[in-house]
Amino acid sequence: QRRMGRPRPDQFCKPRLTHPALLFRLRWCVCRPGYVRNAWEQCIKQRDCSQCRREANTDFNPCSSACPEICGRPRPRICTLQCVIGCACPPGFVRAFPKGPCITRRLCQGRCPGRHQFFTACKSACPATCKNPFQRCPKICAGYGCVCQPGYVMLKQKPLTCVRLDQCPGFQRRCPGPNQVYTTCRSRCPATCSGNRNRMCTAGCAGEGCVCRPGYVMLKGRPLICVRPSQCPTKPTPKPKPKCPGPNQVYSPCISPCPQTCWDQRERLCPPVCFGRGCVCKPGFRMKQGSPLVCVRPQECPTKIDQAAPQPLGLPTTSK
Repeated sequence: QRRMGRPRPDQFCKPRLTHPALLFRLRWCVCRPGYVRNAWEQCIKQRDCSQCRREANTDFNPCSSACPEICGRPRPRICTLQCVIGCACPPGFVRAFPKGPCITRRLCQGRCPGRHQFFTACKSACPATCKNPFQRCPKICAGYGCVCQPGYVMLKQKPLTCVRLDQCPGFQRRCPGPNQVYTTCRSRCPATCSGNRNRMCTAGCAGEGCVCRPGYVMLKGRPLICVRPSQCPTKPTPKPKPKCPGPNQVYSPCISPCPQTCWDQRERLCPPVCFGRGCVCKPGFRMKQGSPLVCVRPQECPTKIDQAAPQPLGLPTTSK
C-alpha cells in the first residue's frame, strides 16, 4: 500500500461483490499501482483479479479457508489452518454445495417445517425415496428448498415427509452375511480389525448398504466380513534379533566401515554408510580382533602393537 496526501476511495477487483461501506470508504492508504482490493480488503495483483471472471460471485483470495461455509450445513468445528489460493465466496456468500457455485447467504436462510429436513440451495434432481432409494442421479441442481437429511428418504413429497429406510412400508432389509445390518448412512471410516476406531473421521454418509452390527468390527470389506474384536487376527510377533557368539557383542543392522579398535588413539572420522549387518562391539568396548570378533574394554587392549595378533585387522563377518 501507499499513503496518499488526502483520503480517497480505493479500486476494487469485484465492486459488485463488495459491501458499499467498504467500496466508498475514504482511505489514507491505497493499493500500489498494478494492485486492487478484493472483497476482503486485501491488495492483490491485477492479473490475479482476472482469474475469477468465469466463476460467478467469486473473488480472488490468496489465503481463503480450507473449510468454506456450505449452504444448509453447520460450520465445521475442526478445520486445518491451510491457506487455499484461488477463487472463493466473498463475505455474504456461501457455497450452494461442496465445490458448487457461490450464492447469497440470504438464500440459505429458509426453514423447513418437518422433521429430519434441512434447507439447501441445490436440491437433487432425483432424491432418494422409499420406492427408489438407490437410484443413480446426475450431479445437477434442481432448484432450492427442503430435502431429507442424510440417512433418511422421502416417504411423501407434498408435504415433504422424511423417514428412515427401515420405516418405509414393505421394505425389507437383507444383508448377505452374518453380524451385518442395513443402514442408509454408512460411516466413512468404520471400525476395523486394523484399529481405526479412534481416528478422526469426516462427517457425512458414504451411501447406503450393509455394515457391521454394534459390537462387531470389519475384518474384510469386499466381501463384507464382520467379527468380534476378540476374533481379529493377532499381529505377527517381530522376529528376535540374532544372538552374537562372543561376549560384549551386540547385533547391529548397520555396521560401521571403520569401527573403534584397540589401536585408535582418538575417535576416527568415518563416512555415514553401512557395511552390512552383523555383530559389533557394545558401547564402551573396542575391537581387539576382527575375525573372529573379539571385544574388550579400552584398559584391556594390548599396550604394544607387536603384542597383538600379527595378521592384519579385519572387519567382523557380515551378512547382507
